[in-house]
Amino acid sequence: MRADAEKKQLRAGAEKKPRAGAEKKQPSADSGKKQPRANSAKKQLRTTTEKKPRTHAKKKQPRAGTEKKPLSADDEKKRLLAKAEKKRLRADAEKKRLQAEAERRRLHVDSEKRRLRPRLLEKRDGTSEDLLDIASKKIQEQLRRIKPYKKAETVGAYYSIGSEIRTGDIIQELLSAGKRVCLPKTVGDTLEFREIKGPKSLEYGRFDIKEPKDSCPVVEALDVVLVPTVGVSHDGTRIGYGHGYYDRFLAGSAARRIALTLETQLLKYLPATPNDQAMSWIVTEDRTIRARAK
Repeated sequence: MRADAEKKQLRAGAEKKPRAGAEKKQPSADSGKKQPRANSAKKQLRTTTEKKPRTHAKKKQPRAGTEKKPLSADDEKKRLLAKAEKKRLRADAEKKRLQAEAERRRLHVDSEKRRLRPRLLEKRDGTSEDLLDIASKKIQEQLRRIKPYKKAETVGAYYSIGSEIRTGDIIQELLSAGKRVCLPKTVGDTLEFREIKGPKSLEYGRFDIKEPKDSCPVVEALDVVLVPTVGVSHDGTRIGYGHGYYDRFLAGSAARRIALTLETQLLKYLPATPNDQAMSWIVTEDRTIRARAK
């Protein structure tokens, strides 16, 4: 019996005792609530350290004796005169710049026309007499379909030379229809259109071209002008012989301008300056083109 009792004591002593501090922690009363996160504390710190908006800087008060004094009447006048002079100088500089640009443009166009003119003349001069006569007849027929030409009372024409479109029959037809026919006469650097009554009104003049005699009256107002060309583009830009007679005359004339030319002398594009007078119509043996001039 004693032995059994000792065994029980030994078994009871061998049972593990709970370690110190290993007891289960009792849940606190606040354990159900979420603890604030660390970043919320940072956020709070950040808001407290935010910069305060800057207040508007106070305007500096001018120092004593530095205030601007109002100008006297004479000084104000001088200031305004200096300002006007400065403006005038700027305007003069801009005007000179535009003039220089226009001059460069004119020189470029003149150079291009000088390059094209002999080529176009060579091509035109290569046209046979028979073909030129046929083309001239067709152009005469095309002219009759242009209303301003049909209605015109006073027509400026030209006496054709070389390989130009033949105008003899056109002039005779106009005279027979009772129209006033005027041909150009060179006077210095200008053209004067004078009325003729027939071949007896003509004489050889400058450039060995037939032109009206001095006795023929000058006519200022023309309804239509037939213009000789060396070449012409679809928009009405024309190349003449390089003397500028027709450009100067047409610049001061309200007459409609009709260029007579062979189809082979028609170009897609030609350079032009403001002094180049555009044509109203272009008439070839194949068609009539309404160009840009009125």
